[in-house]
Amino acid sequence: MKKIFLFLCFAFMLVGNSLPAQELLQYSQKEEYLLVFPDGQIFGQEVWPVNFQKGTNHFLWQRTEGKELENVSWKVQGGRLKSIAHELNSLTSHLSIEAEEERKGEIILLYPQKDIESQFIYQVIWEKKNARPQVLLWLTIKELGPYSSPGVRLKILEREFVLDLEPHREKRLLLASTIAEEAEKVIKYYSKEGGAKLFWKIKLPPHLLFPAKVECFEQEEQMTTFLGEGNFYPAGEGHLELPLGETADIILEETIIHQEKINKIWDAAGKEVLYDTKEEKSYRLQNRGEEAKKIIVYDRVFPSLEIISSSLPVKLEEASLLSFEVILSPQEEKEIYISVQGEKLTEGWIWN
Repeated sequence: MKKIFLFLCFAFMLVGNSLPAQELLQYSQKEEYLLVFPDGQIFGQEVWPVNFQKGTNHFLWQRTEGKELENVSWKVQGGRLKSIAHELNSLTSHLSIEAEEERKGEIILLYPQKDIESQFIYQVIWEKKNARPQVLLWLTIKELGPYSSPGVRLKILEREFVLDLEPHREKRLLLASTIAEEAEKVIKYYSKEGGAKLFWKIKLPPHLLFPAKVECFEQEEQMTTFLGEGNFYPAGEGHLELPLGETADIILEETIIHQEKINKIWDAAGKEVLYDTKEEKSYRLQNRGEEAKKIIVYDRVFPSLEIISSSLPVKLEEASLLSFEVILSPQEEKEIYISVQGEKLTEGWIWN
């Protein structure tokens, strides 16, 4: 029995001596951040400074309870991660890292933070005497869980903030304040729908474009008026296009001046089925407001209609959408004329 005991002790010593030396990653040395990505997702980042020896280095990482391993991504600076093994019962992970030389390096962990939410918010403030509005970009951070987190370090837009997170409380951070590079107020009038809709079109630097909530304000002297809110999703042109509802300042009257059906075709029952057409239409626009307005009028037409003439430039936005642009001074009105023709149609501007 004594011989068996001595043999087991000797075997244990051999196994223990055969294990490579493993350095424990010390919590006192790590740097921890919250990273906010452009799509609003928040990730936790742990940065562990380490000293690599030439060859294979072995480290131990003690996980915290509840950390989901499948969501953790690893990055090594100064070496190459060869393998990682997790002990599920002891919350210990074994890292094997290869280094080409003795040097300082970092082990970086990145994992999503499901209990913290964020939202970007634009506040657009257009003072009437200014040509371009001021744009404030905010970030809200909210702790969804029951835990307090004092002194949290957060990184966004190459800036770092330190804040205390409290359960179910929201913090708001000002990320940027800028004057729009370009800005204009545009009124869109869809003929078949009726009603003039006001839009603000604002150009911002690309690095300040995020999916965000937008709050719009107009300012005159000491009075600030909230105009409305919406959501913005970057489309690649660097513009915010903000719909602010209908405006009563613009009046549009449409009149068919001329219509002519020619080369009509009937079926065997004597029913008219096809025809060629020539038509002319007028659009009478009035600006009853106290400032100049840029108006874009959109009108649905039959897809194969051809524009013969117009009193100002006309665009075909798509197969069946015609548009033209007018700038009206305060209390000004203009009349626009457009003539079209089409072949082998079943409907025209008014026969629809």
